[in-house]
Amino acid sequence: MQTLYLVGLLLVGVIAANIVKQFMPRIPDAFIFIGMGLLLSFTPIFHNFELEPEFFMLVIIAPLMFVDGQRQSFEKIRQNLVSSSCYQWC
Repeated sequence: MQTLYLVGLLLVGVIAANIVKQFMPRIPDAFIFIGMGLLLSFTPIFHNFELEPEFFMLVIIAPLMFVDGQRQSFEKIRQNLVSSSCYQWC
């Protein structure tokens, strides 16, 4: 049950960080999320919190990589491939 509370609290933190982001658009997302994590670390439920690497990879890293891949343009990918192959062979 404690895991459910932890996940719920993390989701509330992400939602709150996204709301804060709308009011402060010049601050990078990473800084807002780090600040929210710092605030959440002061809650009593996070005192003995341990994040397993498998959970981190599945729930945090995988969606971030997916969204990053969705936002890439094919033109930039093509330019990077052409410039890296020219760098190798030129």
